[in-house]
Amino acid sequence: MRTRAFKRSSFRGDILFSYQPNPGTVVFLGYGSTLLDPVDPTTPRAAGLRRAEDGFFLKMSYLFHM
Repeated sequence: MRTRAFKRSSFRGDILFSYQPNPGTVVFLGYGSTLLDPVDPTTPRAAGLRRAEDGFFLKMSYLFHM
């Protein structure tokens, strides 16, 4: 029995925005997406990458003075 090479492609893209209205205060907003090759061997290679995971996040930071 001969073995065949296994190849799987993936792509990860992330976007991050930040806003600093004044020193010590920052707001971050981000998005991430993961694309993978279809696992099904009957799917033609021309089908391209398929979306696997998406994620959004929001982070706010404020500096308190004491």
